[in-house]
Amino acid sequence: MTTEATTLYENGLVWQWMPRTGRPSEPRDFAGYASWFTTSGETISAVGHGAVPQDVRALAATVVDLQGHAVLPGLQDSHIHLYHMGEVAHYVDLRGTSSFDDLSARVMVHAAKFPLADWLVGFGWEQDKLSSCARYPSRADLDAIPVSRPIYLWRTCFHIAVVNSKALAVAGLDISPHPAWTQPVAGGVVDVDGDGVPTGILRESVTPVHHPLA
Repeated sequence: MTTEATTLYENGLVWQWMPRTGRPSEPRDFAGYASWFTTSGETISAVGHGAVPQDVRALAATVVDLQGHAVLPGLQDSHIHLYHMGEVAHYVDLRGTSSFDDLSARVMVHAAKFPLADWLVGFGWEQDKLSSCARYPSRADLDAIPVSRPIYLWRTCFHIAVVNSKALAVAGLDISPHPAWTQPVAGGVVDVDGDGVPTGILRESVTPVHHPLA
């Protein structure tokens, strides 16, 4: 079996996760940055700070002087929500919806397929692809869908959701002008219209708070 050659990178400012805090290195916390690391093939095999140990240097087939430059993780790495993969198997698939009529039809098909489901949950809509108006769906749009159950539809990013009036009521959000809705709620935002009434759009941390499966 062929052993991958080791490359030593030294004299750098190497960003890393901090095991003592469970957080990334702080920008000005230079003690949290490594100064050298080694790779074997496509794998980082060792990381350290200060002088490179002689046994590590002895194994290096190639040495690269970073000359004080910063080293960051590969920013091409995918940003994924892996745990959602299991959940969405039971959701209304709204990917590729091109109009509000299309969105409504998919919700109705799902409702007919799962008549005993307490909630109708979907995912994958993108406002830029919903007809020519390219706007977020609203509580009024979902209220127009002829079903009597709460509707909860995630945007494709899973940072924004739109719900119908039934869902707002079940979640305890008052459907009336309320000063609290103009402020962040539980780390997120409840969008309101010009009269201060919730539009049905929930953002960021407020979405899992009112998620039916949370």
